[in-house]
Amino acid sequence: MSGYSVKIGLVSMICLIAILASALERSELSPEAQALIPPGRTVVIETKTGEKVQGTVVMDAPDKIVLRVKLSETVTGSKPILKQEIKSMKEADISEIFGAKLLELPFDISRGMPMDECKKLKALYEEYLQKCKGGHATSEIQARYRALSDYMSKMESGMELIAGEWHSPDSATIRKYDLYSRAMDLMRRQPNFMKDLKPTYDRIAQERRALARALPKLMQERIPELLKNKQFDDAVAEVTAFMQFFIHKVIPAEGELKEFYQQVDFEY
Repeated sequence: MSGYSVKIGLVSMICLIAILASALERSELSPEAQALIPPGRTVVIETKTGEKVQGTVVMDAPDKIVLRVKLSETVTGSKPILKQEIKSMKEADISEIFGAKLLELPFDISRGMPMDECKKLKALYEEYLQKCKGGHATSEIQARYRALSDYMSKMESGMELIAGEWHSPDSATIRKYDLYSRAMDLMRRQPNFMKDLKPTYDRIAQERRALARALPKLMQERIPELLKNKQFDDAVAEVTAFMQFFIHKVIPAEGELKEFYQQVDFEY
């Protein structure tokens, strides 16, 4: 029986050593990841009443310890804890801090994110998944990583996210044109239109006109690519949408501007 106990104790010790040896150190993280980790010593304290508190040590006095803790999503504050009230205290797991800080970073691809921000965030997700396997944030970060990868793939293929919906390059142009038209229509209905809104209206009209002028050139590049990839149905649908767009929207809006049509290349 004693030999069995010795074996159990030895196995437990080996497991403990393995855990300690595999604990992530701050120095193992990239500079970008280290920037997310609060400076100083972060600990997890369990009080004799069962309360668990995690924070960065601000002061460690003989009779008490003061932590900087998170009070809300945007507010931190100091929390003093008497040492006689402490049941246990241990160093916080860097991997768990890293994961928690990653989940605090802005992540709203439904509204669009610049590609450079996407690349930085994706690199941090990859680092966490590689160095913090099995961490508490793993499942959520995996889900965000997949969503971000899909978002970036669409962006790199030329698609554009507008009002929460993905559009091909030509479809995005038409969608923007419609949004400009709605804004202009709303402005015209305002009683102070001529006095206050006319300059803005004229600027939007110019931007809308530029979109329409650029679309034929865009189609010249888009349609051959679709045909090359044997996306014949998509090519037909986009040409049809383009023709309907010009017939039903652009011509009524720009019909009297001959110079507009002189600057448009329809040969595609």
